Amino acid sequence: MHTWFNDDQEEKQWYEQIKERLQKTIDQAFPDTKNFFAKTSSRSAKDTCIFKEDFLQIYRSELSKFPDTLQENSRITALLTAAFLSLCVTSASDVLSMFIISERIYQDMLLATEAQNTTDSLFKENIILRPFVPIDVDMEFRDNILEKILSFFNDIVRIKLNQYKPNSYVIDFALRKGDDESVNSMNVWVIELNPFMETTDGALFSWQHERDVLEGQANENKDKTLFRITERVRPGSWTMLPISIRQWIKNESDL
Repeated sequence: MHTWFNDDQEEKQWYEQIKERLQKTIDQAFPDTKNFFAKTSSRSAKDTCIFKEDFLQIYRSELSKFPDTLQENSRITALLTAAFLSLCVTSASDVLSMFIISERIYQDMLLATEAQNTTDSLFKENIILRPFVPIDVDMEFRDNILEKILSFFNDIVRIKLNQYKPNSYVIDFALRKGDDESVNSMNVWVIELNPFMETTDGALFSWQHERDVLEGQANENKDKTLFRITERVRPGSWTMLPISIRQWIKNESDL
């Protein structure tokens, strides 16, 4: 039994019950799938990646694929890839262990219990499970949808959003090559929807300085679809990482 329960028998019993229910669901819903991605209705536990036992090994393996392992961008890319791969789980025990040590999940559960209303079924926190699909970290995109939607989303995604009331939202999606590894075989994967507001990171757009652009009010950009990409290493990328992560990567200078 994990030590985080501090000999609290009630919490141990709760943990075992949830684990048993979740594992039963996994076995029944995904009999042929071994690797999963798990999140709650609100967010994922991506802040727990560095605490996984094999995280350092994964990071080193990814970093070794670059010709210059000392380059800042190589280390950041290897870090992001290792963090993504560390989100792969194989059992209910993996899922709960990740959720329990996640500060993100903890904060979301606090909000969920405060907002809990037995007479209102609109707000619920669920555990979401999906087959784990490897995605290149540089092939994930964020799209701001303001009261309109492009043809792909109209044809494929909109059908699934009938119960989603807002007409404006931020959608994360990724491009992934098919079995033949050609560009023509690329598939589009919808990752998640986020609220169209400042609490959702603007990525290459700024809510503070470009709200008129995001909301389609800029005169030169009305009725236009804007697309931004990063074509070269951006100055200051290193400083955007948490101090603890920067120090951790710096200490790996022997690789």
